[in-house]
Amino acid sequence: MIRPFAALWRNLTGTAAPPAADAPRITDLGQPQDAIYAVGDVHGCRAELVALLDRITQDADRLGLRPRVILLGDAIDRGPESAGVIDLLLSPRHAPWVQAILGNHESMMLDFLARPQAHAHWIDSGGFETLLSYGLSLSRSDLAALPKRRALQTVAAHIPDRHSAWLRSLPQGITLSMDGLRYMLTHAGYDPALPQDAQPASVLLWGKGSHDAQPIPPDLRLVQGHVITEAPDPAAARIRVDTGAYRTGRLSCLRIAPGHPPTIIALTLPRRTAPHPRPGRTGDLEGNHLGKH
Repeated sequence: MIRPFAALWRNLTGTAAPPAADAPRITDLGQPQDAIYAVGDVHGCRAELVALLDRITQDADRLGLRPRVILLGDAIDRGPESAGVIDLLLSPRHAPWVQAILGNHESMMLDFLARPQAHAHWIDSGGFETLLSYGLSLSRSDLAALPKRRALQTVAAHIPDRHSAWLRSLPQGITLSMDGLRYMLTHAGYDPALPQDAQPASVLLWGKGSHDAQPIPPDLRLVQGHVITEAPDPAAARIRVDTGAYRTGRLSCLRIAPGHPPTIIALTLPRRTAPHPRPGRTGDLEGNHLGKH
């Protein structure tokens, strides 16, 4: 029986530490005239994301509005095509109108890339599937059995610099105003009792603490992923839109558009055991992910 990778890695690198806290980075979009689509956790499900983006484009065309898509964090890990998801988000076709905020899985990956010896737990939290999507051909046990320096070099060599730079650029939240309501988009949580600039990363990225028990002002809507919800409620004060795409094949988003009520848009693709992309064939862009670029 293969032990969890973190346990094997710990023999080489020491005990894993909890993710480091970040200062809150929240982007204010003001009062956009676009149709905003807040997408739940993609978790490496590129096919579902592509299909949802097509549906979003059709919906925005029907409304006569320009679409602007915001992924609510956890674009990576667990699913089969994390590298392809990031490639898609960085592609010239999608980068101008599709963006993302930081989730706890992106935070774990960044922590791992910065201090792999202390953050090997990312591998067991969906990170190994992400490495497979970059072309890693080793098993967990084979990777853990490598000498420490070589193991770290092997992992680091699979992540393109532009991908890690994109991860570092992600804000921890996005706020906007629409039709008299203020929307706060974060991955996991938001504490209405605290000022915006005092929100801890443990709440924004991980949903920790008692923030769910705090009353939400009537003009505030909190839009989040992180917690899998079978039927998102667009009329709720706290709207959760993660429908567990990597488990269910169902990917959902909340549409926030001027002059229109908040609406859930969702699609379901049949679950499949998709092969992880081969090196040089990941996502929309050409290139060999075995080398940093």
